[in-house]
Amino acid sequence: MALHRIQKIMDEYAAGPGNYYMTNGPTLERGLELMQYFREDCAHLAARDLHDLLRCWEVWDRVDSAEACLRHMLFREETRWPGELEKVPFATKIS
Repeated sequence: MALHRIQKIMDEYAAGPGNYYMTNGPTLERGLELMQYFREDCAHLAARDLHDLLRCWEVWDRVDSAEACLRHMLFREETRWPGELEKVPFATKIS
């Protein structure tokens, strides 16, 4: 369930296919805010055995990676267009 939640945040707020690979600053900041809430929820993860413990660590690693990706996308101001990533306020159409 946790991995689905990370995927949903990244799809909706980090220029995923659900948003046609487009994003902007406020959307990325909202994604960071939701990722922070998710990080707080991850403090309550528990494991029954070593396999579950490994899954918990995987979730933590993915949260770190997702947050790094969001911060990287927020830092970049140029647009990779077409096909990769389009930041709406900085987009310039190439003729």
